[in-house]
Amino acid sequence: MTEEKKTTERRENDDYPTMPWVTKLLFRKLELPSGRWLEPCAGAGAIIRDVPVLGIRWNAVELQDQYRNSLANIRSEAGGVVERVLIGDFFMAAEESMLGKASPDPAKRPFDVTFTNPPFLLAQDFIEACRLLSRYLVLLLRLNFLASGKRADMFAVDMPDIYVLPDRPSFTGTGSYPADYGWFVWGPEARSVGAIQVLPSLPREERPKGEKVEE
Repeated sequence: MTEEKKTTERRENDDYPTMPWVTKLLFRKLELPSGRWLEPCAGAGAIIRDVPVLGIRWNAVELQDQYRNSLANIRSEAGGVVERVLIGDFFMAAEESMLGKASPDPAKRPFDVTFTNPPFLLAQDFIEACRLLSRYLVLLLRLNFLASGKRADMFAVDMPDIYVLPDRPSFTGTGSYPADYGWFVWGPEARSVGAIQVLPSLPREERPKGEKVEE
């Protein structure tokens, strides 16, 4: 299986859509509450479209104005709708309480779930901001996110469960990225110990035609 080559040239605004199987596979092992969900790195809405939870009311934040209309008109496969689209910088919106008031109390947070695939270099910033905006926080991250002295203090007091993808995903459609990924899931309460499990491989017949994943 060929892999995507690492290059110093990245897509503008880290616009790398999440493949449908990557999102759907998680929900074979994980249940999350319905209600108000936040997608702070919405792009064209790939994740919003594919989350199979009934009754979600999404708030989508995206830097690129070109996606405004497509986000506003998305209805997910499970019937979720986008109730608000905010075009602009997520961190500014969070700081100015445009998304609701952050709170250390899970019961007072404005969102039930934050669910996203953030730029890797900003992942810790997204964790720190979104942790106070939602009861559950779910991020798609490279597994080497765990190996950092910078993040050790954070994990010592607030450790997620990790659902490892069995195949390396592709974000460009030209082959899998040369890194291992998993869904990092934080619950309402902080804790020092999490669980880790490898998700079951998606059967070949359920994989989208033409979508390459590593065997």
